[in-house]
Amino acid sequence: VTTITSEVITTVNGDTLDLVVQADIGNREFVAESASDTYDLSVNLGTMATGTLTVDGMIDGDERSTLNMNNKTGFALNSANNSLVLSDLRVTGAANGEGAIINNNYGQVTLSNVIVEGSNNGIKNSNEMSLTGMNELLSGLVGGGNLSISEGETTANSISQNNVNIADDGKLNINASNLSASGLNNRGTLNLTGGNNANEVNGEGTTTINGTVVNNANINQDVRIES
Repeated sequence: VTTITSEVITTVNGDTLDLVVQADIGNREFVAESASDTYDLSVNLGTMATGTLTVDGMIDGDERSTLNMNNKTGFALNSANNSLVLSDLRVTGAANGEGAIINNNYGQVTLSNVIVEGSNNGIKNSNEMSLTGMNELLSGLVGGGNLSISEGETTANSISQNNVNIADDGKLNINASNLSASGLNNRGTLNLTGGNNANEVNGEGTTTINGTVVNNANINQDVRIES
């Protein structure tokens, strides 16, 4: 694994993160120096080269490393040999548009303790995506892929996926009107905060109603009314 920090390399004719994204050097890691770091993109990131790219920030109390996309577009995964891992980051300021932050066509995406802000439907997942830790998806998640909440708690503005799987130690907070999944399997906690539910819910977990929810589909598990 090649590890690069934003302080180690100074590029004259390019953006450091952009070069790491497209570098054909196998597995590589881009690491923030502190929780107060803000990295400002200067170009669109483009298509990932083969291998696993890990972008690691840091969290210190209420402070976390920030990737300011500066109205640019982000990570494009166009190969089954692409894997993207983002951790301990705030991602903000992307160009507006579907898949402007992450456009996963064939690869694997993992988010861990990540806040994603701005850009309408900024994450497009057409293959596999996994969430761990505490995540806030304040930009919409769209695409015909599979989403797994492996553990931890995710709060999302909107999710549209082929399959959504919530594991035993996972929790999803979302307005029911903003969740669309052909297959919704919950073994953990699905917390519906309002809206109209049109998704059949299966699995051995618990669906929590926290707000005014109109249900139009079968919920084949325990239901808890909290308000």
